[in-house]
Amino acid sequence: MSNLLENQLVYNVPNAPLRPFPYPHIYVPNVFPPELYAEIQRHMPDPAAMLPIAEARPVRGYKERFVLDPAQHMERLPADQANFWSNLRALLLKGMFRASLVEKFHETINRRFAGQTVQFSVETLLVEDQTHYALGPHT
Repeated sequence: MSNLLENQLVYNVPNAPLRPFPYPHIYVPNVFPPELYAEIQRHMPDPAAMLPIAEARPVRGYKERFVLDPAQHMERLPADQANFWSNLRALLLKGMFRASLVEKFHETINRRFAGQTVQFSVETLLVEDQTHYALGPHT
């Protein structure tokens, strides 16, 4: 993935307004530049490659939710798709995009964890919710 593409992706995060209610969040329409979005669509896995979420994570009760973890399940994909999703994961989690998100929420993080050392863990999941999927109440 090119630096230009990463710069286009990162541009949208700092410029998105921080919305405080009901919790601090941002909404970034068209977060992916059109050419990256087209590549995402072109590399979408066959639904048969997706795993029921209960097989991928320690959750129960979501029989209509299927996932693919680019850090763990790439053997389920053809080489070109596996390469694309691994590169996109790296772009989102290791590069300027992740840093821009942390910076965007810097004040919120400092307020919540005042005086503590904070270490983040990161995760990516490609999620497909099939017919009849519903997210039940949760904390």
